[in-house]
Amino acid sequence: MTNLEDKTLGYVTSVFPNKIQIEIDDITAFKKNVDEALGDLKIGSYLEISDNGGGKLIAIIESYKIELKEKDSTDDQEEVDKKVEPVYIIDAIPLGTIIEDSFVRGCDTLTIPPKGAKPAMHSDIKLIYENGFKLKERFLFSKLAQDNSIEIPVNGNKFFNKHFAIIGSSGSGKSHTTAKIIQKAVGAKDGTFELNNSHIVIFDIHNEYKTAFPNANLLDISNIVLPYWLLNGEELEELFLDTSDRNNYNQTSVLRRAITENKKKHNPKLTEVTFGTPCKFDIKEISNCLYNIHNETTDYTNNLIVKLATKDLVCSDINNKYKEFFWLIRNLVVLKKISYNDNC
Repeated sequence: MTNLEDKTLGYVTSVFPNKIQIEIDDITAFKKNVDEALGDLKIGSYLEISDNGGGKLIAIIESYKIELKEKDSTDDQEEVDKKVEPVYIIDAIPLGTIIEDSFVRGCDTLTIPPKGAKPAMHSDIKLIYENGFKLKERFLFSKLAQDNSIEIPVNGNKFFNKHFAIIGSSGSGKSHTTAKIIQKAVGAKDGTFELNNSHIVIFDIHNEYKTAFPNANLLDISNIVLPYWLLNGEELEELFLDTSDRNNYNQTSVLRRAITENKKKHNPKLTEVTFGTPCKFDIKEISNCLYNIHNETTDYTNNLIVKLATKDLVCSDINNKYKEFFWLIRNLVVLKKISYNDNC
């Protein structure tokens, strides 16, 4: 049991670099110190831990547990069934120290032993966030959950110069939070942090932000055109081939070679070009090539000799054949089909 006469205080039982443990004998008396503006005492609430030197450490409740302890012995037989009472053990994370109406991160100035713990006051919590940044660095888009009158700023330059994520379950407000942050950033004109001449691009896959930014330049399927050569390999195969055909391996091989050779033709300055390289090629020439390959008739002794209606086309190698087929639809010799009667 505590020897402190003031039952409205908790007392510190252990101190670690990143955690402070506080024991509370009378939770009802302790909660009388809670500032009405901050609501009830709960996980996430702020505590004040003071010492005899006038120091004031601010910590936040991380977790708590309840232990049952025996009461002091008594001769009153009527109290036999009431030998235990609950004691609250609170684990709190230290945030920093208030020194001369200024909040300083860290907790190395508190003297030993600490005097006692109690719920932090509204004015002390407000100090944590009021003087953390210079005015032009303050970017504000949120308020303290326990008290909406306390604004929570961040350093705008650091906030937008690093990667950050907004994470939550479905329906928790991720899209709303994202819209709120961007609206605050582009609308800040009061001398605080401003995104001057910044460009913000939102990939609105689920069409959630159109109403939040009515003056934004909206690009969608109705007004944006992308060149076909920006399609990746899988998309190009879906465009040219029947992907439901399980036996289209040869078709895939021909298409890949044709597009690769055509990319090399139209991008001679590139040292290395593959099927997946995002560079320009001529889709009309690809169509010509595929048509010619599908209908070609070659010399049975050499498949690099293509039989044309006028004269033979002799190619030096397979790549040269593809290049010859790019130019136009060739007038190819039609392979004569032998009927049953012709063999009689």
